[in-house]
Amino acid sequence: MTMPTVEELYKYADNLINAGDDISKNEADYIAITKASKGNLQEKKLAAQFIIRFFKHFPSLVETAIDSQLDLCEDDDADIRRQAIRSLPQMCKDNITVLPRIADVLAQLLQSEDPSELQVVNTALGSLFRLDCKGTLSGIFDQIANGDDLVKERSLQFIQEKLQNISMGKDVQTFLATRIKDTVKFVGGGEFLGLIKMLSSIPAMQSISGRTEIIGIIEQQAGLDEEFNAKDSESVNRVIVCGKELLRFMSKNAPASKFFNHLCRNVIPHLSDIEPTPDETDCRLEITRLVADMSQHTGASIDPSLIGSFFETLLTAMPLPPDDPEAIASSLEDPRLEFSLVETLLYTFHRLVSVSPDYLVDSPERLSDFRIRLHYFGRGAQVYVRQLRTALENKDALEMKSPDNKLKAVALKVTTNINAMIRDFFHNPPVFKTTVSPSWRHTVKVSSPGSKRTSVDEPSTTVAKKPTTSVYAPPTGRFSGRLGTITYP
Repeated sequence: MTMPTVEELYKYADNLINAGDDISKNEADYIAITKASKGNLQEKKLAAQFIIRFFKHFPSLVETAIDSQLDLCEDDDADIRRQAIRSLPQMCKDNITVLPRIADVLAQLLQSEDPSELQVVNTALGSLFRLDCKGTLSGIFDQIANGDDLVKERSLQFIQEKLQNISMGKDVQTFLATRIKDTVKFVGGGEFLGLIKMLSSIPAMQSISGRTEIIGIIEQQAGLDEEFNAKDSESVNRVIVCGKELLRFMSKNAPASKFFNHLCRNVIPHLSDIEPTPDETDCRLEITRLVADMSQHTGASIDPSLIGSFFETLLTAMPLPPDDPEAIASSLEDPRLEFSLVETLLYTFHRLVSVSPDYLVDSPERLSDFRIRLHYFGRGAQVYVRQLRTALENKDALEMKSPDNKLKAVALKVTTNINAMIRDFFHNPPVFKTTVSPSWRHTVKVSSPGSKRTSVDEPSTTVAKKPTTSVYAPPTGRFSGRLGTITYP
């Protein structure tokens, strides 16, 4: 194929200009111009200008013109690439039907590692967004569904930034919601969370029915129909990520019952098989805290089999006391109890049986055995409470800010919560009126200097940004795990 020279390109352009109203008859000149996209440096620069300039006059050559311009967008020369990219919005102005395709191409170009070129791509996409919001979204969402990871990430970032600065009409809201719902099945990880965040920002999705629909999408992503593999870190992580996302949308009118039931039936019974992450995060505690937080939104009735499977796991964390009285006394001096884990499990069970109290009342043997375990565990908690209060006594506000004392305060919160809930089970019949403030949800307030006791055992209203993740080692054991599990060697 013979490439036109610079002189020939100017000649073809002059022919088109001089043709006036009959310009569409000069297809041969325009075709020759498009071929210059394969030429040398100067020919390519002229082609990038002339292809765009005369594009609107040759609707039958749309595909040829677009393909040639896109070749220039991928040229080895950065100046030519930027010039060609910068011209793409004009193509869309001249022929709006090509806009979704151009948006798709520009989204692909977001993978550029050249900062100046990336800026040109973002500017071009912004121009398309102003021309036709829905058409631009359509092209970009094609790449979110099918593009490389970097393209997906930057495409999402672009849309999120643009949506913050526009007022969406109902038609755009409906279109955006539909595209997000169609796309979530093709993404995972960060892209999925980004799409859910975007979907939840749409006013129409902020109603109870909208939140319920979002919950359904997350539950589908969680793979509830698949068998949970406690040894598979990806399976465990998916439960945690989806659970945390669900909590943002749950309420008593939108309870995420499928996911909650899945956790209680299929995940909680396998807690002992779940291993810490490489950074020593206790995934068991992450999951049981999720279940505890979700239990607030359970409905008025609970399936007894759901309670039963959960109860069996709770029992494994609350051992029976030794038969020998001397062994009991010795074990209480050095208890091997996981207080943080039991706080989360007991909190959930307290909620479940408050809705279905017959589970314990209808089985005297079960209740009697459970009370024996509760009594033994409560005595161990009381021993630890005394140690912690002694350690925190007379600490001023500055001293309470040390990591060691902060962890002791959290440990005190954990054990006082456990004791408060235990007392409810010793009423005849059990009553469930006690309300505790979970240790993982709130920071712990400390008293003013000189006071004899801290107020860490009182419910706090200050929301913590993150759970405590440091490690504390009390004299009789250790406050283990980044998430605050209390265990004893």
